Amino acid sequence: ISKGHNVHRTQKDRENAKGQNRALLILDFVRKSNGVSIKDIAKVVQGCSEKTIQRELNSMIEQGAIVREGERRWSTYRSVQAGGY
Repeated sequence: ISKGHNVHRTQKDRENAKGQNRALLILDFVRKSNGVSIKDIAKVVQGCSEKTIQRELNSMIEQGAIVREGERRWSTYRSVQAGGY
């Protein structure tokens, strides 16, 4: 039973790492760009849905890393830090 549990935990760790890498990729792209849409981000971040990207962006907004400008499908996202890093 212990071995199975470790395998499951390893899979979960891999999923968490994938999510962290995705979040860092999104944040890096937003910081290097000046107002990007979810569709712009989806072209760069492969292998996940626009809905997943939207959830990541909402989390970053709550953390104060980025801001959303505009409404609904016309929304763009930019970094709070002026001039990138």
